[in-house]
Amino acid sequence: MTGRLESEETLFVIIDIQDTLLKKCHEWERMVERSIVFSQFCHVVNMPIVMTEQYPKGLGRTNLQVMEAVGEDPVPKTTFNCFGEEEFVRAVEAHGPKTLLLAGIEAHVCVLQTALDAIRRGYGVHVLEDACSSRADWMVQNAYKQMTQVGVVVTNTESAMFEMVGDSADPMFKRMLFLVK
Repeated sequence: MTGRLESEETLFVIIDIQDTLLKKCHEWERMVERSIVFSQFCHVVNMPIVMTEQYPKGLGRTNLQVMEAVGEDPVPKTTFNCFGEEEFVRAVEAHGPKTLLLAGIEAHVCVLQTALDAIRRGYGVHVLEDACSSRADWMVQNAYKQMTQVGVVVTNTESAMFEMVGDSADPMFKRMLFLVK
């Protein structure tokens, strides 16, 4: 289930990139920039995006730059596992993906729990390593270790983009080049 990424079978899920949490995270600027780059790629290849916000009333809203890059309103949630929110489940099911590609914070809590449940539900799961973070790098590394033990593929934004396009002769390749220069 975690084979090659295909844009027409994949849903990009951005988890809780909210400023209140964000600025406490390890290498948060890189994570925001890579989330934005991959969101722009999704628009190029017409790949859907679902974004979540953890308890926005208490933790505030999604980072404005990320929100603008996505162009969709986030699904509010209080559960750490995104699948604990019916609105999220409906949003995912509406797109009918075989694979979920995850980014966000915190890697060792919401991203991890969502990845584990997605695997249990039969989805292929890939995680963008350069678009995830936690308050400490060791937390992130521990999350990746747990995820890979159950079959999650840990990748990065550029690898995922090139994997999805697959061929320099593909017209999408020329359209995505501005994202990797």
